Amino acid sequence: MKSSNRMIAMLVASLTTFALALPLTACGARRGNPTSPERSWSTSHLPVQYGEEAPDARNDLTQEDHLFDEHGVQWFHYAPTTDGGLRVFFPDAQGCSYRLIVRETMQYVGVAVVEGGTADDGCLAGDRTTERYASMHADLTSPLANRKAVELSDLVATAVDPKSVGDGPKLGSLATDASAIPEVLWGMHPELDMLFLDGAAYVASTDDGSAAIAARIEGKPSIGNVGRTVASGDFLRDWDATQLPPGTKVYQSPEDPTILYAMSGSGARQYRMAIEG
Repeated sequence: MKSSNRMIAMLVASLTTFALALPLTACGARRGNPTSPERSWSTSHLPVQYGEEAPDARNDLTQEDHLFDEHGVQWFHYAPTTDGGLRVFFPDAQGCSYRLIVRETMQYVGVAVVEGGTADDGCLAGDRTTERYASMHADLTSPLANRKAVELSDLVATAVDPKSVGDGPKLGSLATDASAIPEVLWGMHPELDMLFLDGAAYVASTDDGSAAIAARIEGKPSIGNVGRTVASGDFLRDWDATQLPPGTKVYQSPEDPTILYAMSGSGARQYRMAIEG
């Protein structure tokens, strides 16, 4: 009888150990080791959140804002940071540089990991790190709290046309603040004349004539120049424009921080910040 009880106790202990070793599902926060994450996540799953930031997992790369031959990189895991930010883990490639695009809503934080080369090096995208993931840190306007971090392209696709998502992750119904995300606004209205600055979209308006705008900014210093004229599908970054040519001078309204002016060879234009809804 004692032998039988001992065997039952050993079996219960074994089953308990096995159960504790099972990972949580993608719906919950994991406390595993991000240095060796699973490579088999389907693109139909949301990225996995770690409940704690593992100090030994940090392998932060420096943000590079100006890359060539840009393309997106799939990322799988993220963790909130003690400073209220977010750390994203992804497989990096030899000779490549990276930048993060972060767009926040009340429900989600959309993140895109963008890979490319710099003027001084090449980017061998096929040679991925397998032993240890790279990571990048992003500041947030407010802590992650109960929001989920998701692939930005999934967030944009859901906001622009939920029926187009197909087999991708199913995001809940979005609040109206998603409509102010530059990529969402651009996807809904690809014909718009827009500027992108500090993560916000500014749309050309016809409130004033070109001559009146030119008089308003005469003698004022510009705050910068348009960097690129982007085509549909490009990854947006500050100083991009959909119609203005590179080098166009941009001015800030001294009375209203939501208004920008642009002066190019075709005249002066006014741009208003897009507001959600």
